[in-house]
This record gives sequence, C-alpha cells and structure tokens, in this order.
Amino acid sequence: MNFAMWLLQKFGVPERNESLIGDLIEERAAGRSTLWLWGQSIAAIADTVTRDLRDHWVLALRAIGIGWAATFLISYFWYMVVTQGVAWWWKLGQMGPCGRALASLLFPVNLIVNLVIWPVALGWIVARTHGARTASMVLGFAASVALCAPWVCVQCVPPDSAEPNLILACSGVLGVLVGGLLPQPRKRTGAV
Repeated sequence: MNFAMWLLQKFGVPERNESLIGDLIEERAAGRSTLWLWGQSIAAIADTVTRDLRDHWVLALRAIGIGWAATFLISYFWYMVVTQGVAWWWKLGQMGPCGRALASLLFPVNLIVNLVIWPVALGWIVARTHGARTASMVLGFAASVALCAPWVCVQCVPPDSAEPNLILACSGVLGVLVGGLLPQPRKRTGAV
C-alpha cells in the first residue's frame, strides 16, 4: 500500500484530486482488496499523466526532445571515444597482451553502460530538466523510447540470430523510468 501511495504522490495525483488518497486509504481499511487499490491507483495515475501531457504538450515535446538529444550526444561520445578509440589502438597494433585483455573487457562494460547506466542517466536528465511535472514528462519520454524499441530490436539483432534483442529494448524503458523517478534533492527553503 505504501508503494502505491508513493507512486500517487510522485505522479502528482493529490494536486488534481486532494481527497483521493484519503478515500483510497479509507476504502482499503474498510476491506477492499489490494488488487482494487492498485487498480484505482493506476487509473488515477493514468488520468493525471494523460491530463499533464495534454495540458502541457509543449513541455512534453521538450522532455522528449531533451531525452533524445541527450541520447544522441551520449551515444556519439561513447562510440567515438570509447569504441573507436579502442578499435584504433587495436588496429595500430599498439596493444600488447595486457592491452588486448583490457580491450576484451570493453564488451561487458559496453553492455552494462547500454543496458543500465545510459537509460538511467537519460531518465535522470529528463527529470532534472522538468521540475513541475517530472514524473509525467519522464513517462512521456519513456513512451517515446518504447515506441522506438521495435526499431532498436531489429537494428541490434546479430546477422545470425532471428530473435530481436528484447532485453535491450525493455531495459531502456525501465532504466528511463528508474532514473526519472529517483528521489530528487529537496529544495532548500529560506527558513533555518
């Protein structure tokens, strides 16, 4: 129940419907099931996110634009500096046995960066640049990532494999949500 209430707070549901959380707690105490509570919570979050994205569509487009711009900048940096840098040294034959062992570690590091660190960082960037409606804007960007996931799956399939890389696509959406919903630092007030 606490997690459902936290999600409602995070998505700004009390701002739109002040009495909803109190009503949900009362109904749950009166004997309603956990499934009912989650259904009501998800419906309230969906309604709030839909209204936020509709009412603040320019902000939503900005969130999506910032998220994709950060994606291209990070991917360009990662590709040019890390991947091409190691490949360049490899081609020049400058690597000894230790250097080749270090270069072989690039694959797992690249996997961790692409599956975990990168999506979380993107969600965090979108959240930090959209203070008022943070969760809704992060969810809007995550939806755009999910819409591009089939294309990413097809592009990342090795030539000898027939299955799309669903782990890569799903980790992107989940990472953006985790990074965007991380606790934000509290703003300092003038009172001491």
